[in-house]
Amino acid sequence: MHNFEFPPQRGFTLVELMVGLSLSLFLIGGIVLMQSSTRATFDDIEKINRQQENIRFAGDFLVRHLRFAGFRDQLTLTIAEFDEIGEQFAEISDTPPGDDGVDEGEELTIRYSGLGSCAEGFDNALEDPRMIADTFFVQEGELKCRSRVAQVDDAGNLILDQDGMPVFDIETATLAPGIESIRFDLLCPAGNPNCECTLWSHGEDVSSEEGRIESACIGVEIEMTMESDQGGDPLVLDLSASFRNILLGHLMWTSIPTNNLDL
Repeated sequence: MHNFEFPPQRGFTLVELMVGLSLSLFLIGGIVLMQSSTRATFDDIEKINRQQENIRFAGDFLVRHLRFAGFRDQLTLTIAEFDEIGEQFAEISDTPPGDDGVDEGEELTIRYSGLGSCAEGFDNALEDPRMIADTFFVQEGELKCRSRVAQVDDAGNLILDQDGMPVFDIETATLAPGIESIRFDLLCPAGNPNCECTLWSHGEDVSSEEGRIESACIGVEIEMTMESDQGGDPLVLDLSASFRNILLGHLMWTSIPTNNLDL
């Protein structure tokens, strides 16, 4: 009968355990770093995509909405509404600095006849076209729109205040985040470097439109500066938007072909 001797079993030494633990920590740390790096890259890509989407939306919305400037529906507007649109269908003004003193650019206000404003769209469409004044501006890093819609009574008459001025419903909506500032410059017809966004002065006969429209502004150039990371160069978007109804007026009252307009 043979006697077999088994070698005694022994566990890991303290040194082996320390080496194994160190290797495990290195592997776990590498996995955590890879996950953090992947997450940071994903967040950067998502931020860029979101910023690009904001740029596309803000640009498309502005260009499409500014076309309404100067449109006047003679069948439904009151005389006061009709006159106010013609007297100043667009104007640019400085935006007051924010609480932090940051210069957020300028404001652009357009006036037109419509059923919906930039703040509410056509979700709550008016029964009849009213005089609408939309103001586009940047506030606290967001592109916003403030709309003023003329109020009417049950009979459809314009409601006036004690000074005889129209009373407005005012709504404000956020259009796109991530905008640092916005600036506007008027576009003038070729040969007219100095133009105004008016068709007649207060109290002036409407027939003066024929003479004024030759020098009336036909659109705006838009410069939007997007918010950037610390130390990064800001992204600037340049756009041009035409006032379609004013351009049609140019063609109706004058013989200026569209290829002679400095767009």
